Amino acid sequence: MKKLGFTLMEMIVTILIVSIMFLGIAGFVKIGAQGYADTTRRQALHNQARFVIEKMSREIRHAVPNSLATSSGGSCVSFYPIRYSGFYQIMDSISGGSDTLQFIVGNDGFTQTDMNAAISAGARLVINPSQISDLVDPSSASVLLTGVSLSGAIYSLSASFSSNSIANRHYIYIPSEQVEYCVNAGTGLITRDAGTVVQVGENATSAAFAVDGMSLQRGGLVHMDILFESDGEQSHYNHDVQVLNVP
Repeated sequence: MKKLGFTLMEMIVTILIVSIMFLGIAGFVKIGAQGYADTTRRQALHNQARFVIEKMSREIRHAVPNSLATSSGGSCVSFYPIRYSGFYQIMDSISGGSDTLQFIVGNDGFTQTDMNAAISAGARLVINPSQISDLVDPSSASVLLTGVSLSGAIYSLSASFSSNSIANRHYIYIPSEQVEYCVNAGTGLITRDAGTVVQVGENATSAAFAVDGMSLQRGGLVHMDILFESDGEQSHYNHDVQVLNVP
């Protein structure tokens, strides 16, 4: 009767073949897993970059016209967000003193309580700003909201302005609420400062902000050039944002 089984040589050959197959399968799985990890990391970098760019863009679009400025060698961009806006008319002074400015606020749900809170916070009203200095006290284009009276839905105050808005638009902003976005290439952090510094992004290895287009026809244009990098993966964003509001 013939005995069934493996010889030592057959067993060694079988083990070698199985080992080679296992190594091949493991390598294939490793390549697939590494590819998935790289794709996930790349997607996370893109998602973060898009989030930061979109967040900055949304705020800049609704900034006070011509309130944009850069600092720290172009690694920071700042602006004044609009708190309220509306339309106005100027009633000429008969006595030769300050004119009477009558204005309405067009924000939905705006109440006298909101106006009182804005006044307490040091809000200013600006008309036809053409440069950042028009929003800084002292200025002939903006005034502190003091001595404001209300009749119906119309507010009045005494003030003199150097120029008028073609569209009779006014903007109310609070100087202490100025927003500044900065990119620290050393740490890779992107921060937002509006009185309190908050991190909004990371992995930014370089950034350059530039502002142009300050004019009476448009409210300013910001060029953003930011490079994101993580584990050798780079994502370069060159983006322009235009302020939607005009003086």
